[in-house]
Amino acid sequence: MTPENALTPSLVGLLVLGARNALLRAPVDAHEDAYPRATELQLGLLARLAVRREYWPQYLCILNILCACQTGRHNSDVSSYPVVADWQEVDSTHISRLVQLALERWIARIDSVSHFIDRRCYALASLHSLLYCTQTYQIQQVTSKQSEEELEHWALQDTFHAHWLESVINVCLQVLFDEDRSVLQAPIEAHTMHPTSVATDEGLRQTMLTAFAAWQDNVGGEQFANLLLRCHVDRALVIQLHTQLNQTCVQTASFP
Repeated sequence: MTPENALTPSLVGLLVLGARNALLRAPVDAHEDAYPRATELQLGLLARLAVRREYWPQYLCILNILCACQTGRHNSDVSSYPVVADWQEVDSTHISRLVQLALERWIARIDSVSHFIDRRCYALASLHSLLYCTQTYQIQQVTSKQSEEELEHWALQDTFHAHWLESVINVCLQVLFDEDRSVLQAPIEAHTMHPTSVATDEGLRQTMLTAFAAWQDNVGGEQFANLLLRCHVDRALVIQLHTQLNQTCVQTASFP
């Protein structure tokens, strides 16, 4: 999908229908799903939108339409779904809940996904979801005036990061250590147009480094980010992630 090949109303409708099944009807665990392959494909399509930050407006609008359908604010006629140019600002009231529903399913089902490109999409979509959910992060105006003890108390009370941070880092590590990487065939590459962020190891590391740097900024800076990692993530995982993300890339920013 490219900017020149914008989402049509019918395609948006299909994505909304797929999202409704994958996020609202299908169980979280693939082993409890009567149609796990279908749900995997639907989650994969959403992940391929969410893996690219430039397509997050489209991804959020699809979730917004899903919210509207749930509340009866939109009819189910796929021909009435808007094209990109008509999309307005999303209603963020319920969007965060749906973002976390998708995040939960990407994390839960990544082990059942067979192709390394799809697993990378799941992992990066999960990381970008973490980043989205911390865009409006509030830590009561954390500044350098707060003591280490006060900051650590706030970090320990952070239920969002307590629930999600280690799980997201786990799936990132899983794809960074993934050895089941088949050689991409040219026709497949041309057809699916994999972005560099998932098609190459260096692109994957660069994208993750950029996302973690943005997450660090969202939560108030390096000091508090390190406290969140210390409070909610096994230290061995943090060390592994730091090593993996910084092993070959020359970056202006590095993982904390």
